Amino acid sequence: RLGAELVDYVSAADLAVLSLCLTIVYAAVPLAPGEAANAGLLALSGGIFQTLLSLIFWPLRRYTAVRQALAALFQEIARAAASPIHASDAPPASLQSTQARDALAPLDSSRSLEAQRYRMLLSEAERARLSILALSRIQTRIGSEFPENGIEPGLERFLSVTAEILSSIGGAVASGRTVVWRGVVP
Repeated sequence: RLGAELVDYVSAADLAVLSLCLTIVYAAVPLAPGEAANAGLLALSGGIFQTLLSLIFWPLRRYTAVRQALAALFQEIARAAASPIHASDAPPASLQSTQARDALAPLDSSRSLEAQRYRMLLSEAERARLSILALSRIQTRIGSEFPENGIEPGLERFLSVTAEILSSIGGAVASGRTVVWRGVVP
């Protein structure tokens, strides 16, 4: 119950301010490539953990169009995590992100718990999308500047596991079932 009360006080603007503050903090602290990769992994892990927590006690029943748009966004982010992203490419899942925002637009005035959860899922998906983009760019930089450090295979494995989790979340959102992920993280 406390979580539901806290969600009432968290708006999209609050999440945007928090994301901006985190971006400024991360940008202001110079890190070595390995430390930057670890910080990015932790940020992405936290976002995925928050997304999983928001789905655990929540039966998805209504809002089929919203669920399908969010599911497509999570699936596309999963595909982006599983494949290399080149600096010249457009950010991954941009179209799906726009479609999910458009699908959620009618819920902007709703204060229902379901609407707030969908907005929170969209926020977490956006956070994961941007984190994956940043990690992919860090991975490319590490691979070109420090090929002998051995961090790149760990990043690849992490992004692979992340892709599996995000795909599972997308499937759960689409079908309305609970997230079940039985993968093993070494």
